[in-house]
Amino acid sequence: MALQKRIGIIVGRIYKNINKELLEGILEQMYSKGFSAYIFTLNEECTNQKITLGELNLFHAIRFSLLDGILYAPYTFASTQYYEYIEQFLLEHCPIPVIRIGIEKKNFIPVWYEDRAEIAEITSHLICEHQCRKIYFLTGPEHLEISQNRQLGFRDAMEKAGLPCSEEDIIYGDFWFFAAQRLAEEIAGGIRPRPDAVVCANDTMAISLCDALKEHGISVPEDICVTGYDGYTESRIHVPAITTYKTSWRQLGRVSMCRLYSEITGDEMQLCGSEKGVLYPRESCGCDSKREYFDRHEFDYLQFAERFMDYSLSAALHDAESLNGFIDRMFSMTYTFINEERYRDEHFYLCLCEDWDRTETEDGERFYRTEGYSEQLLFISVEHDRVMFPAAEMLPAFLDTSEPKVTCFTAVHFQERCFGYACFEITGSIEDFSMDYLRFCREVNNGLESLCAQNELKRLAYRKYISESRDELTGLYLLEGCSRIWKETAEAAKLYGKDIYLTVLSIGGLRRLEDTSGPVEKERLLVAFSDMLSKSCRNKENIFRVGETGFAVIGAERPPWTQHKAFIERAEEQFRQYNLTMDVPCYLYIKQDTAIVSGTDICDSVKATEMIEKMLSSHASSGEPSLSEQLHYTELVKIRKEIYLFPEREWGIEACSRRLNISESYFHKLYRRIFGVNCMSDVHRSRMNLAKKLLVTTNETLQSIAAKCGYDYAHFMRAFKKDTGVTPTQYRRGKQS
Repeated sequence: MALQKRIGIIVGRIYKNINKELLEGILEQMYSKGFSAYIFTLNEECTNQKITLGELNLFHAIRFSLLDGILYAPYTFASTQYYEYIEQFLLEHCPIPVIRIGIEKKNFIPVWYEDRAEIAEITSHLICEHQCRKIYFLTGPEHLEISQNRQLGFRDAMEKAGLPCSEEDIIYGDFWFFAAQRLAEEIAGGIRPRPDAVVCANDTMAISLCDALKEHGISVPEDICVTGYDGYTESRIHVPAITTYKTSWRQLGRVSMCRLYSEITGDEMQLCGSEKGVLYPRESCGCDSKREYFDRHEFDYLQFAERFMDYSLSAALHDAESLNGFIDRMFSMTYTFINEERYRDEHFYLCLCEDWDRTETEDGERFYRTEGYSEQLLFISVEHDRVMFPAAEMLPAFLDTSEPKVTCFTAVHFQERCFGYACFEITGSIEDFSMDYLRFCREVNNGLESLCAQNELKRLAYRKYISESRDELTGLYLLEGCSRIWKETAEAAKLYGKDIYLTVLSIGGLRRLEDTSGPVEKERLLVAFSDMLSKSCRNKENIFRVGETGFAVIGAERPPWTQHKAFIERAEEQFRQYNLTMDVPCYLYIKQDTAIVSGTDICDSVKATEMIEKMLSSHASSGEPSLSEQLHYTELVKIRKEIYLFPEREWGIEACSRRLNISESYFHKLYRRIFGVNCMSDVHRSRMNLAKKLLVTTNETLQSIAAKCGYDYAHFMRAFKKDTGVTPTQYRRGKQS
């Protein structure tokens, strides 16, 4: 299958109609060329710095190598704090083409609509339809190109009508409330002559100006006409309704995608459609807007939004006691934002960091993930098994299809704490990217934080419980503590699709050790063996002491056999090495059995305890080592010690077997049965150990080292390369560098 072409779209406040229209235009063009899109949007924009950090962390999830280009719409964000951060992030990390939907050129490729001509049109409406002559223009900050571009449109209309336009008639503001309020105060206080009309460069300032003039006793439109620009919904429902110009954001989206396509491919892209913006004359300039079309669908949507409050989503998520329960409740509530007609075609996914609920405490301070994502993420959906996937893929590879689609990414976090990200996948309309979807995501964020708090309380209670369930001698869990740990291991195994391996080990020969060396030596061995098991763990296994001589290990992995085999090999080798260091040689040995429990058939803790006890009972009935093994054990230990102390000697099966007065074949069998390795392998290992030590601690020649290790030079070179994969010289250089 050919690689799917995919663009990234960075847009804020996706629930606003004008931003949706922008996306609709982009997607219309995108679909025509078979592209897919990843949309990155914020869930919550506010002044709380912790929430801001949590939201902006989303952009660390972007892997630009998976995208062909970026469309970035800075003005869709509520604050410059957000889009300035995003711009800096793109400058530092993005190697692919970036189309910036804005008039400022900056460091990206700009695309913008004809706001100069549109401002001229709304100004001409005041002049021609309402005979306004003295007109002010309230625009944004003077240093912004968009402010300058719009004031030029105002000048164009005034000049065309032959009306004077002085510098005092151009008022630079803030695109927000405060500049409009100041202007109203200046007009009411006589600081500025009262105009016939004020053209505002956006609806926010127009609404604020109308309200401020009213507070000063100046009526709109009877005393002063006021117009806005942008076509926000608020302008229509305000009293008086604001005359405004709704530009075609859909057309801007089309043009932006065409420009990005040209940058990616070098080819031109035909526009899928063409449309102009619309002037909406309303009461604020003296026009009648009662006949203006009322969108019934918008009314239905408002009713739907009101019903959202009745769904008890928050209570449902906060009531979950485990991640599994949380996930089941979460997916049962996706109908709150997915239209029933599109329920089968749209998909919600949750991608959680491996450490989403882990908290470390140091000196009373809590530490958790606040930046970036874990290397592996847990992918959760209704349609697929829960699987781990690399964060570098952003989403699991099995979701890739040849059909173009859109996936919206939002940060999953609580304040600055990072949990992961949520994804909403569609294949057609973007209608369901709504306020209800963002409310749903916020409830998921809060629900996960609640679950984290519950888990933390459970961990504290669990630690108290565990402290009372530890073996005093070894510090390991007692079998009585198996039930709770088994339950947690089983839940994790089901969640991550793993199998459980249950290994039972017991030490033989402890009675003889106690008889020959006393109870202290026996207890010392048990402590040492528990430490060996702990050091052999590499995969978060849990270890229990069972009875006097038994131990049980519970772990989970997919597949489990590899992890289990490696664990047993590490434990047995450490035990053999410990035997060599004992002052009083005694025949000690390990018996072990393992059971694998499928992740789809996890048994309960009672059955697990029964399995452990049954395997240990089979150890007790399996018999002691033969009398011959016991008789020769001490001499065999001495031989093995000498092999490691004097590797340069001429070691051979014939000489060793004569020391025990047994045949060579029986010596070989006995040595391997007791130590788990044949005699000549031990000889080779002891010589390699000595060679490595001499190579890194001395400057002796290779010939001298070969002789000290019992090799001729040629044999030594071959044996060392076969054992380590490098030559002795390479090994020496690598260790000394």
